Amino acid sequence: MEKYFKRKFECSSGEQINSETSVQKKQVVQEEIESNTGSQRDVWDKIDLAELPSDPGLRTPIANYNVNVQDEIRRAYVQKGPCQPRNHLCPQKEFGDSSLRRFKTSWFNDFPDWLEYSIAKDAIFCFYCYLFKPNSEEHGGGDSFIDGGFSNWKKKERLQIHVGKSGSAHNRARIKYEAFVNQKQNIDCRCDLLREKKRLEVVESLNLGEISSRKGLNQETTLKRPGDTRWGSHYNSLLNLIIMFSATVDVVEMITTDDTSCGKRGEARILLGFMLTSDFVFSLHLMKKVLGISDELSKSLQRRDQDIVNAMKLVKISKERLQAMRDNEWESFLRTVSCFCERYNIDVPNMDDMFIPLGRSRRNTQEITNLHHFRVDFFYAIIDMQIQELNDRFSEVNSDLLLCVACLCPDNSFSAFNKDKLIQLCEYYPKDFKPIEILAFEEQIQTYIIDMRSHKDFEGLQGLNDLAETLVVTKKHEVYPLVYRLVTLALILPVATATVERIFSAMKIVKNRLRNRMGDQWLSDSLVAYIESDVLDNIDNDVIIRRFQSMKTRRLQL
Repeated sequence: MEKYFKRKFECSSGEQINSETSVQKKQVVQEEIESNTGSQRDVWDKIDLAELPSDPGLRTPIANYNVNVQDEIRRAYVQKGPCQPRNHLCPQKEFGDSSLRRFKTSWFNDFPDWLEYSIAKDAIFCFYCYLFKPNSEEHGGGDSFIDGGFSNWKKKERLQIHVGKSGSAHNRARIKYEAFVNQKQNIDCRCDLLREKKRLEVVESLNLGEISSRKGLNQETTLKRPGDTRWGSHYNSLLNLIIMFSATVDVVEMITTDDTSCGKRGEARILLGFMLTSDFVFSLHLMKKVLGISDELSKSLQRRDQDIVNAMKLVKISKERLQAMRDNEWESFLRTVSCFCERYNIDVPNMDDMFIPLGRSRRNTQEITNLHHFRVDFFYAIIDMQIQELNDRFSEVNSDLLLCVACLCPDNSFSAFNKDKLIQLCEYYPKDFKPIEILAFEEQIQTYIIDMRSHKDFEGLQGLNDLAETLVVTKKHEVYPLVYRLVTLALILPVATATVERIFSAMKIVKNRLRNRMGDQWLSDSLVAYIESDVLDNIDNDVIIRRFQSMKTRRLQL
């Protein structure tokens, strides 16, 4: 808040000079802090791991990076190791007793794993604590080994104080470091093992003649981690799991016996037992089928160049395919699941037997057959849920509204233009268009489209954003005010899902563990300021101060 609001006090000339000097000092300190740490958004945008500074005094704190790339930054620094310039001649430093001292590179031999030296700051740092600094904890010897660096060369014992006892913050950071390194090695080992298992399967299938060999076929693949906001990544993960099911089961089975962690062995046993059930296979194929039907629609809505007409067609096609799957594809789907289970020796239940829920008490449970469980409670329920979601998101009114908006699109010389649809779009906004304005719009829109198609400035435009900007630049928004009003209303419609995905990603950063009691209005305002930072950066601070001051009477003038 200090950046935007600075209090102004009425004071004498001498006090005012002192106050101005104090403010200038604070501004200098603030600029130095910002120059060292950098803007978070600048750090987050594009990171070249090869260009990360090795000098610990020049590094950006790990907490200033996006949480999604922090592990990548840690891995890059783990590969580099601690910064230990052993051949550097360290400068001498004068202490209170007029003695000259310097950092001794022999200290690296005493603390080879974590001690770092910064040539830029002539100070030493802790490698472990930089990578895994515990939050809200005191370090032995203070935070100088992390933030500003330690340079009191007369007190080497402070290094051992920093290390502390077994439960110290430094040792907790060391444990996290070792776990991180071991985890990476285990993950790399398991990924290599997974690829090797799949390679052996492909070789065996080729020898048996089950698959053909040709350029571009049987490419190497591996499991992919799904993203938090893109359903397409979930679909690709399911496809890879189906293809690599046998290899995945083998690797999980090896973890149950070979992993050094008892907890991970237990988790692997539970996961293995669940994967080798018909319920898991049924769920795997059902979700693959449902997400596959809506995959093209999902990709269409995520593209920046929105083709609303085709997107609405894909909505209709998705609904029709889901309904056809519900009505006619149960038998074929069940055969696919049964064949998959037989291939991997997974028991297929008799559909006429009574369903027995796993891990639940049989008391007070409704007796149903396996057929009812898989077909009604599972197959029909998931499909109905997806159809209902599409109907809620793309109702008849919403779909018609979006098709009307598409008629404003300037792509291909306004090829989607339809006067009747645009008049209908005006009628959807009775508070913005009076009946007499709609009548005037009918004549204005025809003059507008002839002008647009004959004007060179409007050739090659892509999307409503370009159209609105060009209308303002050419002053056409004053010539066609009703059309421009309709364009601005269309721009605020949340058609694409890309903005929503960015909001979900930003929400994890804005509303974190320390702000978990943030209210809806405050959260909404904070997200707008965070997401639209490019716009807010262009607003002068004095405008914000005047706006804040005019909201209500305040005792002090800002």
